[in-house]
Amino acid sequence: MRGVLLGILIAVGGMFGLCTLLVIAVGTMAAPEGGGTGDTPSSGGVQNPSVRQPTPTSGGETPSVRTVIPEATAQTPPSQRPTPSVQDPPIDQTTPTAGPGTPTVRQPTPEPPTTATPEPGPVSDAAALVQRVKDGIVKVEAGWSASGSGFIFDIEGTTAFVATNHHVIEDESSINVIVRDSRTYEALVLGWDADRDVAVLAICCSDDFAVLPWEEISPDVGDDVVAVGYPRGGQNRQVTATIGVIAEQDSLSRRFDFISHTAPLNPGNSGGPLFSFPDGKVLGINTARGTQVLSFYAVPFQAVEEQLAEWRLQLVVP
Repeated sequence: MRGVLLGILIAVGGMFGLCTLLVIAVGTMAAPEGGGTGDTPSSGGVQNPSVRQPTPTSGGETPSVRTVIPEATAQTPPSQRPTPSVQDPPIDQTTPTAGPGTPTVRQPTPEPPTTATPEPGPVSDAAALVQRVKDGIVKVEAGWSASGSGFIFDIEGTTAFVATNHHVIEDESSINVIVRDSRTYEALVLGWDADRDVAVLAICCSDDFAVLPWEEISPDVGDDVVAVGYPRGGQNRQVTATIGVIAEQDSLSRRFDFISHTAPLNPGNSGGPLFSFPDGKVLGINTARGTQVLSFYAVPFQAVEEQLAEWRLQLVVP
């Protein structure tokens, strides 16, 4: 009887051991090669946490790998991307050449420079007049401290002829003319009349000097006028304008044959033009102010027309 019980125990123990071996084998098959649990690998490498890559088991069929890619990082393969439409570039844009090399650039054909002569015709107000004529008005600097105004009344080639007052340049050997508030030219004195207080200068060289036309008709008392020039004061080089009318002649205007008007003149305005308004033509050259209130004077064009033409011919332009 004891022999039978001993045999049963040995058989049961063998089965238990077999089961233990099976459990160990199954545990070995289920464990990943890298060890650890979850989605975090035990090795020190950095991986995309959104991509789960199961490790193949040591036996049986290799399971399919499913890669999960977030929508934000999904990209369309180059072969499936739409090709952008090609349009002709607009004119005057850089157009690439068909092959390697420097791109060709289409540029409009430049027009030849023209003389910026103010447009004729009436203007609506003094500000509009200044905008139209300012390129023909100049600042005259003589010596170290003297300064006044002037304007271009004629051109020949690249030379401009400037009218101003004699007292602005009197006894000065170094005279500069500033055009458009930026360009400075050394001036040549062609002639002057101390009694009339008129002088003519020549400057060179530019292709875009602006000429201001003369008003050949004498004004009547009460006609509107505008005085334009460069008044002194600080570093301001801007052209300014004052408004007035033609006044009755007084003793000074009759003595020197001046135009008497009421458009205020300040130091620095000497030599600047007096314009008819609204036609915007030069009536004369502003020269002085009187002792009475609103008493100002200009040299009329008719009084110096012949002298201006004579002095203008002193310079032979090649």
